[in-house]
Amino acid sequence: MIKFAALNATEENTSDAPRKNKEVLESDAFQKYNKALALIKNKDNEHAETSLKELLLHPYFNFDDESFSAADFFNDPAVKLLTSIYKNLGKVHENTSNYDDALECYLEAVSSDKTDITTWYNIANVAIKKVNYTLACDSLKECLNINPSFWPPRTLR
Repeated sequence: MIKFAALNATEENTSDAPRKNKEVLESDAFQKYNKALALIKNKDNEHAETSLKELLLHPYFNFDDESFSAADFFNDPAVKLLTSIYKNLGKVHENTSNYDDALECYLEAVSSDKTDITTWYNIANVAIKKVNYTLACDSLKECLNINPSFWPPRTLR
């Protein structure tokens, strides 16, 4: 006999409920992120900033549960998406000459991915605009430590 019920209506399905819930949250977060990227592409910085800031509060980024180990933390799609949100929010702030917030977002992004050479380069550019040459120099050195062939720091004016 075939029995129809909600996915979480029976006890045998309760173990799948957190996974399915996370998948729904992930899908929703990525949809909202893609909408924010479209706003950035259309140079609608004000709405893009609002969308990205709202996305930072999305329940998908609740890392309180033990759904993954500490070793897998930086490989988790939620962490990677969060890093991308901070990088794009930093770019929006930079585009609107809000250099303090841009720097804060870029630094938050590199805290979860220290090998992201583009973000280090963006930090250097913002630091130069803020006349913080020590930070700019340190960021450019980090770029070259990651990849000695990375040419943009060599041509920066």
